[in-house]
Formats: sequence, structure tokens, C-alpha cells
Amino acid sequence: MGTRAVGVGSSAGAAGVPGEVGLAGVPRLLEDLARLSEDKESADIVFLLGRDETPVYGHRIILQARCKNFTAAKRIGSANNPTPVRMPHAHPETFRQFMHYVYTGKIMLQDSGIFEMLALAQELGVEELWRSCEEHVSATLSPGNACALLTAALDAQERILGE
Repeated sequence: MGTRAVGVGSSAGAAGVPGEVGLAGVPRLLEDLARLSEDKESADIVFLLGRDETPVYGHRIILQARCKNFTAAKRIGSANNPTPVRMPHAHPETFRQFMHYVYTGKIMLQDSGIFEMLALAQELGVEELWRSCEEHVSATLSPGNACALLTAALDAQERILGE
């Protein structure tokens, strides 16, 4: 009896690279994690965002694994009674995108929210997202979008300082 990795297709892996057969399940894993990121029933943390305290749910174990600076609240939440974490400076839609990245590693960076995303990545210690945000600004900065990026930076600064 031997052990072998099972992949789809020939000897090339899911990414089409020989030797990466073990990656065949990654697309399904990412789909499952994306679904989990939206599952309120199993969440043990609820982030209350902005002045309106818009709820966004999460799972402590995922956040601890992916966010270097995530400090779990002292009270341990459960699926029926999630621990509240207040973040009055965070914009709900940007935070939802951040959480999607934490769960799946996928994100569509946009000029309008780039500095707020950068601030979240710094605050919670997601270094690869932090670097991606910085690279996005460096790669896309032009005379045509300089004003939009400046406005986004000022909006993010105002939101953070208004905390």
C-alpha cells in the first residue's frame, strides 16, 4: 500500500504545474471558507462597525490564524452569543471586504477605499494585504486619480481620528 496525491487531469496539479497535485482541492476550500465568512449561525465574534454599530460576524479561530494583531476579547463568545468587538472607525462595506480577504485571500482593491483597507490591514496585522494596498497605490497613482486617492486618504484619516 502506498500513498499518493489525487488530482484532476494528468500529472499536473490544479494550477497546471507538475508536482502540485495537492492543490486540486483549493478552489473548493476557498468556496467553503467564503461561505463560512457569511455564516452568522456559527460565528463567535460580532464586529460592531461605525457609529451605527453595523454587525459583521466572524470566527475567532480564523481571525487568530490570519491576523497577527488580532487580540481576542476577554469574554469567549459562542455561536449563540458572539463576543462584541466595537470598531467605530471602520466602514462596514470595507470591513466586509477585509473579512472576505481574511477568509479567502481574495480581494478587489479599489482606489476609493484603499487607505481604509490599508489601515485595517495595519491595525489587525495582515501584512500581505498591507503590502498589496501599498503596491496598489504605487502602481495606480497617476495625475488622473491623484485627487481621488488624496480624497480617500483624507476620508480614512478623518474616520480614524474621529474615533
